[in-house]
Amino acid sequence: MPARRRTRGGEGQRHGAQRTRRALCMLAIAWALVALPCLAEEPLWRQTSGPAGAQVYALQADPARPGVLYAGTRAGLFRSQDGGASWRLALPEVAQSIAFAPASPIARVLVGTQSGQVYQSADAGETWELLGSVSPSKIIWALAAHPSEPAHLFAGSDALYRSLDGGRSWSAQPLAATRVTALALAERGDAMYVGTDQGLFISRDGGLSWQAAEGLPAVGVESLLCAAPSPIVLAGTQRGLYRSADAGQSWQAVGGEKLSGPIGGLAQAASSGALYAAVRDRGLARSEDGGATWELISVGSSLGMVTALATDPGRPGALYAGTGAGILRSGDAGASWEPASAGLVGSDVQALLAWPEGRGRLVAATHWGMHYSDDGGQSWSDSRGGEGLNVLALAEAGPLYAGTWGSQVYRSDDRGASWRLACDDVASGAPVTALAALSGEPGAPRLVAGTDGAGVYWSQDQGATWEALGEGLADASILSLAAVCSERCALYAGTRDGLFRAELASSGKRPTWQRLAAVPAAEVVAVLAVDSGQVVYAALSDGLYRSEDNGKSWAVVGARSLAAHDAALQCLAARGGSKPALYAGTDAGILASRDGGQTWAPLFAGGWVSAVLADPAEPGKLYAAVRDSGVWAGEDRLPAGFPWAWLGVGGLVAAGAAGGLWWARRNRTSEEPTPVQALEEHWEQWDAEIGAALMASGRAAAEALPSIPLELRPGALQCYREVHPEQDLTWRAESESLELPDSKRVETFLRNWRAAQDSLADPASFRAATSRLINQLCNFMGFTRVTSRTYKQLHAYVVEGPTLRLRLPPRFPIIFMRQSSFGPEDIQDLRNVMDVLHMTSYFALVLVFGADATQPSRAADLRELAKTGAHDFVVLDFPDVFGTIAARRREQHLTRLLLQQIDLAVVCPYVTFGPVPESMFFGRDAEIKTILRTVQDRSFAIVGGRKIGKTSVLMQANRLLGETPGYQPFYVDCQAVQDEAAFLEAFRSRWGVDAPASAEDAFEQMLARLPAKKGDAEALRVFLLDEVDELLAHDVARQEKLFRAFRALSQENRCRFVFCGERVLNARLNDAQSPLFNFCQTLRLTHLLPADAERVILEPMLEMGIQVPDPDALVEAIRDVSSCHPNVVQYICQQLLLGISAQEPRQATVEALEGVIGSRFFAEYYMAVIWGSASPLERLITLLMIDNPLVTASDLAGLLRDRCALEVQTAALDEALEHLVLCSVLDRQRQYYAFAAQSFPDIVEGTQDVPALIEGLQQQIAAPHPEGEADAGPQVQD
Repeated sequence: MPARRRTRGGEGQRHGAQRTRRALCMLAIAWALVALPCLAEEPLWRQTSGPAGAQVYALQADPARPGVLYAGTRAGLFRSQDGGASWRLALPEVAQSIAFAPASPIARVLVGTQSGQVYQSADAGETWELLGSVSPSKIIWALAAHPSEPAHLFAGSDALYRSLDGGRSWSAQPLAATRVTALALAERGDAMYVGTDQGLFISRDGGLSWQAAEGLPAVGVESLLCAAPSPIVLAGTQRGLYRSADAGQSWQAVGGEKLSGPIGGLAQAASSGALYAAVRDRGLARSEDGGATWELISVGSSLGMVTALATDPGRPGALYAGTGAGILRSGDAGASWEPASAGLVGSDVQALLAWPEGRGRLVAATHWGMHYSDDGGQSWSDSRGGEGLNVLALAEAGPLYAGTWGSQVYRSDDRGASWRLACDDVASGAPVTALAALSGEPGAPRLVAGTDGAGVYWSQDQGATWEALGEGLADASILSLAAVCSERCALYAGTRDGLFRAELASSGKRPTWQRLAAVPAAEVVAVLAVDSGQVVYAALSDGLYRSEDNGKSWAVVGARSLAAHDAALQCLAARGGSKPALYAGTDAGILASRDGGQTWAPLFAGGWVSAVLADPAEPGKLYAAVRDSGVWAGEDRLPAGFPWAWLGVGGLVAAGAAGGLWWARRNRTSEEPTPVQALEEHWEQWDAEIGAALMASGRAAAEALPSIPLELRPGALQCYREVHPEQDLTWRAESESLELPDSKRVETFLRNWRAAQDSLADPASFRAATSRLINQLCNFMGFTRVTSRTYKQLHAYVVEGPTLRLRLPPRFPIIFMRQSSFGPEDIQDLRNVMDVLHMTSYFALVLVFGADATQPSRAADLRELAKTGAHDFVVLDFPDVFGTIAARRREQHLTRLLLQQIDLAVVCPYVTFGPVPESMFFGRDAEIKTILRTVQDRSFAIVGGRKIGKTSVLMQANRLLGETPGYQPFYVDCQAVQDEAAFLEAFRSRWGVDAPASAEDAFEQMLARLPAKKGDAEALRVFLLDEVDELLAHDVARQEKLFRAFRALSQENRCRFVFCGERVLNARLNDAQSPLFNFCQTLRLTHLLPADAERVILEPMLEMGIQVPDPDALVEAIRDVSSCHPNVVQYICQQLLLGISAQEPRQATVEALEGVIGSRFFAEYYMAVIWGSASPLERLITLLMIDNPLVTASDLAGLLRDRCALEVQTAALDEALEHLVLCSVLDRQRQYYAFAAQSFPDIVEGTQDVPALIEGLQQQIAAPHPEGEADAGPQVQD
């Protein structure tokens, strides 16, 4: 994602934003008192009834309540009380698993979420209680309750967990598995079956010991069922269904070919005993003989993949199937099926259209089909012919047109009620992501389609045939389209790399796309034309651009106002007429503007909005497609007198006027202060009171703010929210309160903090409280708890942290200090506990408490003491910790706290040596995607110059392949490997395999002996060989026997290779006599794209809280001097941060940058990187080109002859130029060569004696060298 411009400006920009927020805060008082009563009559927005459907993860029928069912979906947990005829949302959490605990004293429904939490309901889903967290931020794949011990619960997540107290606390069990996906407990006895990603495990002693099941493959188990009669157990695996008739002692595959695919769900009918199995891509299978034999049940082509099954114990013959599109119901044991998703509104609407001439006519596209409504969403119908279509784009051009994921275009002539195929393949399979109509032309409108990867196409015969439209698109992935037709037609295409425009000539000449340079080269998510096309808007996720002259010039609009709302733009819509308005769908709702995008106000806070529409027939009526929540309908009821201009030209004056009007309406005397004056006078006190209320319970309600006048409390609360945008606060109008997300979880955390605070004198109680606190902190921050130790007054918990953009250890301790005053001996104790924990790093978080709840901590004292010594002890107290969990961006907030206490030079995230970490990996997405998507079919060779990022790409591919099912990567660093014997020895030492070193097929023998991937024995082996030039050069002298073996093994599909190298590898790839010729797909790494360089520069700085007063100027300057070379960019940023580390405040300015690039150290580093492994001839060429920046090979031969008296053979010159192009020093356009590193001439001329360099290189080239000896000059390790 591109760097967000609204956050670039550092502290200077933030101060300006705070002033704006303060002005907005003044306005909030008037707004709360004047406008809100107008809006309080009824909710402005409501969820429509569809389109019905959701991705179903879990489906269960209540065993004690006939007709009551629960469905876990992406949109939350839904409940039906009428056998699936209707559903309603019961719990707004992504529910992955459902279980039932037997009555003790009352039956409970248990739900496991995708965030690692467990909820319970004791009243059939009416109310819910958060029990606790199993494994923070980890998916709970399965839940089970012991049939005779209701308080004994089991959960499958990244491990097997058990709770002995009904789910309040959990502990990991000794089972070797990285993911537990299915659980089943026998009705009698202690037998327990656990399905994992590595096979099935069985315990017969309640989980004390485990054995791998015999007779099953060691593959992922997706479902389990203890069937009746009791010895029968079924296991659904990724390779089919297995059955045991002796309680798991032995297993047999059943169902044959019919059940050979992954089994996603199992169920048994209580009345008949029939068994059912969901077979992926095939539907359902049924067994009437206890699972010995099976038959497939036809459930219709529209069912999709069945993910969950359920039977209703109280309704014989009732069977329910959860799918990727919703729920189906059968009343006759699977003979026939009907949809049962009414009220199950969790659809992800990918495109939404309102019919321009008919009120309430909506057309919506989900990834499972087309739907329409004639009454503004009160009811929805499925479109005929639209079932199963994965439509990404809609357009109206008389008929309606729909573009699909499969590159098809469909047409509807009855306003979306039915669809027929217009074109089977627009762009060779490329998804159609955008559609537009050239509706201003005479005759039938021409259609334009944007695609993902194939550019723009158009049709002049109503969608029947398509042809590519124009040339010049630098990025063929189209995100958005807009068409404007007045005197002539213009098209705007938003891509991942900026905005492009093309004019259609009446002559029929093919247009050329022109990049609109004023719009950044980043993802343009939406383009919108209004006012007959004279005004055009282009939305990036982090900013809005406007043109008022049909695209000729562009300007940023609304930057400050949008920044205050901190939301990423997703889509745009406009309303015309006498009250024009602009609407922006964001990742957090909808914003509205009445002044052309200059200022914005929130209109709808309802999640990620992928499409927003203004009803063309009913002014003020709006519709929104909300991710996993269907279509919402609402009204733009912001009062006509809402002071939009005040937001931009002086909120203080305007709000004072509004407050004065309000005051006058109540006949107050002129001597009494206005609301704004009261706010100004008392704000510090009110701000502290609201903050204290939030820190007490995670919620600040108007009723609990006694020092603020009653009528001003709503405005003051909203003002607090504006002044503190760093806090993730939500305004609840119905209760007049501010709340943090999941305020109950925050309240529990605060209660545990107070318990620890009150237990400083009680070691056992303190340890119990901090254990609960660390679990919650892990949940909030995405940490993973590893181990713990107690040492004197210190309670330490080792955690694995998320990837912060700081050079910190991934594993570190969080230490709670059971004391409130500190001395030098406490620092020694902290050092000792680090030794006790065997921590090799010097970093720890230290959490401290006050003497009691009324006293602040003495954290400052401990921070001062911690400054002595080598350890980086970061001391945090309650305000620090609460500020982190309340922050909108918790990792960023924590990063800034760390940098207040740690030397920036120690943790600077920029990397100049070795591969970059994942958090700093930018700009190579295309190469990584290419490898991951096609390594199944081919091998690869990555070539490029030194320090261009080859090893980083290889390491990233190695990590992602290791996480992807079906692949087993093996990474080997060949930099020190110079021959085949050393290569084989590297394998022996790394993976413990052996083979005769002298055997011709030694590598093939080692390949056969390598251990298989655990849980995935059929995984394709991928060998990633880094820096192969030396090994390859040695192999060339042996007729390339080793690389011939590599090619043969790859062509036999026994493995794949990803080679990484420079000069030698590139030469052999282009040599027709080499086995590498036409063997690998070549990926050549060059400089970063400007947008990716911008991310490298800005994102780490902003996350660390570095002030960037003029981000555009800084980015432009760094890009100019580095030419976007990734390593040079990292070096410049590293040196820039080191230079300002001692400043207060830390500001990354162009002036500070000039100090970096003006130093001799930068020039030396730059030349070493750019020249890299260049030969003397190659260096001489670059120096001669300083005065001749555009040359041909023959020009260079003449310069070498005339200026240096050197006669260079054509082959040697061509080889040198080829290497300079490979290393991105030069660019080649046809026969001409020019600098790719465009700043090279200026840097060299400004810092070096160029004539002396030329003379020295000339002498090196002319002088004979002993065989094998060469002077490559300064080298930089990759």
